[in-house]
Amino acid sequence: MIAEVRIRSPVESDTNFIVGAWLQSFYDKNPALRFMPWKLYKPQQEDRIKKLLLYSEVLVTSFSTDPQNLLAYMVYERFQGYFIIHYCYTKYIS
Repeated sequence: MIAEVRIRSPVESDTNFIVGAWLQSFYDKNPALRFMPWKLYKPQQEDRIKKLLLYSEVLVTSFSTDPQNLLAYMVYERFQGYFIIHYCYTKYIS
């Protein structure tokens, strides 16, 4: 079965998911962070992410029937004619 999805701009209630998924997925998938304790990583990285979100653009994807349940997002900006993707995340659904 193919589900319909919706791509939209984020609303304020999406911020916790965006920041939390970015923090956790980047930490889990980055071998360079394997030996860094979470308590050292989280505050600094969370601050960086929130600063990027202030001036970046974001698109989120959800099921059309459940717009509050985010499936994916992309954080990006346009800079001097370039399209820069800061981070993309897709939720695993089994």
